[in-house]
Amino acid sequence: MDVPALIARARLDGLNLGQLFRAGLGSADAQFMVGSSYSSKKDRKVAVAWYRMAAAQGHADAQTAIGRCYSRGEGVARDPVEAVEWFRKAAEQGRATAQYNLGVSYANGEGVKKDPVKAARWYRKAAEQGHAAAEKALTRLD
Repeated sequence: MDVPALIARARLDGLNLGQLFRAGLGSADAQFMVGSSYSSKKDRKVAVAWYRMAAAQGHADAQTAIGRCYSRGEGVARDPVEAVEWFRKAAEQGRATAQYNLGVSYANGEGVKKDPVKAARWYRKAAEQGHAAAEKALTRLD
């Protein structure tokens, strides 16, 4: 979908006009928020379209969201390799959830070769930011 079509659809769906205006002008934060609105409405294909626009600008939360969509097959075909690529982009920007998800990928061999050492490294980075699930995952690795 192109941006004008996405905006027209969002207006029909009753999304915040100010947010849509900012998203249409290229605000990555607004694009992520519109994507999140669609995700909560269970329209993941449209959510992914908005997330992609934000992610292309380096928005780490949008990159994490796209990774989640690929890992679960929500709005896109399930693709663990693609999920890892998106999680890595966000993880390298310091997003704890993406770091945790990357750790899960390495721990389970989803989209990457199973590697407990790399899993622990990514879990540790997330745990250092207080990510509870990463802290728990680290104890299971030991």
